[in-house]
Amino acid sequence: HTVIVTVEVRGTKKSATSLLVFRQCNHPPFRLENHTMHPLCFGQALSVLGNEESECDSLLLQYQSADFAWDEPELRRRVLTVKSSGSTSSMEDKTLGRFVLDRIAPGTALQLENKLFTAEVVA
Repeated sequence: HTVIVTVEVRGTKKSATSLLVFRQCNHPPFRLENHTMHPLCFGQALSVLGNEESECDSLLLQYQSADFAWDEPELRRRVLTVKSSGSTSSMEDKTLGRFVLDRIAPGTALQLENKLFTAEVVA
């Protein structure tokens, strides 16, 4: 079970002590929905680390939804990577797309790298 939180850092000038305050978010910034017959994997593209395996750390099963928040919100390049995670060799680990969610408006049809799927930003 994943919990999305907001972290607040409080420090004082008089001491070297920092206080971390964790608050559970009531409304995560993004919700992903899978309306296909194929499981999808997704995650924040961490290309700065040079490890493509770290991009997809979550699985979204068929006809399910998942809340999403950035793993590394301080990165300048915040990109969501979505890949198919099918059991057939034709669907295995094909990248569907990389999306800058902060710049996409509701109602936008997304261009996918794989023509078997379509994607749309709802709201």
